[in-house]
Amino acid sequence: MRPTGPYRRAPEPRVRDCGVYSPRRGVIEAFARIAAGERVRALAFRLERGDDARWRCAALDIGPSTAVWTRTT
Repeated sequence: MRPTGPYRRAPEPRVRDCGVYSPRRGVIEAFARIAAGERVRALAFRLERGDDARWRCAALDIGPSTAVWTRTT
């Protein structure tokens, strides 16, 4: 979240909803909707279990973010 001035307090982020799906054994896809005031963001990730039985994050999506999609040239 962006910094705020000394007299303005940013709304606290709250997890609004979350879910999980397993498309096949050893794979988990999960998401969370996070609200901060009127703004809602999504967080999604995919975990895959390796041959050594450790889970690894294979994909992460945080978005959308206006700054990412705005081109300044």
